[in-house]
Amino acid sequence: MGAVSAPHGGPAPHYPLGPPPPRLPYLQRPHEVQVAVYLWIMSLVLGLVSSVVTFPAMKQQFSDELHKQWASTPDLATADTGTLATLIIAVIIVLGLLIHGFFIVKLAGGRRWARIVLTVIGVLSVVGAVLGVRSAGPVDAALSVVDALLIAAAVVYMYSAGAKAYFAPRPGK
Repeated sequence: MGAVSAPHGGPAPHYPLGPPPPRLPYLQRPHEVQVAVYLWIMSLVLGLVSSVVTFPAMKQQFSDELHKQWASTPDLATADTGTLATLIIAVIIVLGLLIHGFFIVKLAGGRRWARIVLTVIGVLSVVGAVLGVRSAGPVDAALSVVDALLIAAAVVYMYSAGAKAYFAPRPGK
């Protein structure tokens, strides 16, 4: 009996616990999941547009609140609350976009936990949009309604019949 060699001519790799597990078959991303991913991306872009549109009002409100809270502290009473408010809001928006994008990428990769997280985010977003539409201005209300519709459609597509097999538990996933 001769020595076992690897396909490239060298010695065979040594696996202490036996051969490596077989490769899992590649699952094609179903159309329904692809549509859900696109809807989430559209919602993400719309959220960015909405943030840009509402940024001046958010900045002013946040700056005024900081100024009120810091007015009693002499060292902070003269601080530039506008710059700080801009920085804080920008960091929150960027972090929100990055986290949201991370979940969308994981959803596209077939991760069930990402589907669950996006479902919770989606339900909370739709409920928030419905409750906040009366107090928002016309542009904010329109953006909220469109965003809520995009998110609702994405959640429906994530749980459609074609998506179920894609998110079904598989070994090694």
